[in-house]
Amino acid sequence: MVCSYGDKYDVDAINRHKLSPRVIFNLDGTLNVLKYKGLTIKEARKKILEDLDREGFIAEQKNISHAVNVHDKCGTEIEFLPVEQWFIKILDKKKQLIEAGKKVDWFPKYMFKRYENWIKGLEWDWSISRERHFGIPIPVWFCKGCKEIIVPEEKELPVDPTSKKRICQKCKKRQRLRQKFWTPGRLLL
Repeated sequence: MVCSYGDKYDVDAINRHKLSPRVIFNLDGTLNVLKYKGLTIKEARKKILEDLDREGFIAEQKNISHAVNVHDKCGTEIEFLPVEQWFIKILDKKKQLIEAGKKVDWFPKYMFKRYENWIKGLEWDWSISRERHFGIPIPVWFCKGCKEIIVPEEKELPVDPTSKKRICQKCKKRQRLRQKFWTPGRLLL
């Protein structure tokens, strides 16, 4: 089974087998595939089971219990979508990071080895946006008109990018620009 972007093994399988990922649901949690278009994911699961049963494809059906990632406040199941992200290149800096770690007075001393193993084990560049259902918005906007990326001036910070209108300096349109990139934990720009 390959679930598009469920984890790094899925990404590896997609790349290794040269598969074309298909996103089957929208940002609002409804499906976008023919027969089930517009249904929520839960509604679609029920309808798919009914269709499989009607066609005679179900040999046995039983309830199972397994862990599912849910939102910590409302309990809604979390589904992942591939979206644009911002990354800081770090994979090409592993040697420099290890050298910088050697300058630290580690206590206890064996913690340097943990740090070194962590750096050597890095497989991806660092995603600083992590656009998810949680997080603190990074003050970056994307103009829907001309595709310009807009950042605030340092004197404007801190700013809540979800509450400010911006004038795009490239196309001079005053519009609510789409706030696009998020990160959990802290502001990173």
